[in-house]
Amino acid sequence: MKRILVPTDFSPEAENALEVAAQIAHQNKSEIYLEHSLNLPSHVNDNASSGAMPESLYFIKLAEKEFEPLLQKSYLDQIDVHRRRRSRRIRRRSSKLRRRRQTPTTNTTKQKKT
Repeated sequence: MKRILVPTDFSPEAENALEVAAQIAHQNKSEIYLEHSLNLPSHVNDNASSGAMPESLYFIKLAEKEFEPLLQKSYLDQIDVHRRRRSRRIRRRSSKLRRRRQTPTTNTTKQKKT
């Protein structure tokens, strides 16, 4: 096992999982990939919408601040730790839109007779 992926939400439970992953990494001389996914509402993650970019940057910077103390833990000494941050857009579709997409569409245009 050369690489270990450890997702984190910066909770105490996630830190416990990171500590166990560090023990496994020490034993196998592995690297740890520490990943945090940001679930941003679609209006925040959409670059085209006006005014959403500062809000998105705020959440990204907040996650970056959380990474720093975590990476300073003594149990991570002598382990290569790579951090990853992903932003995912959350979209809520109305049930009407979902039903419309599920039903097959047919072409109902009639040809004109000449």
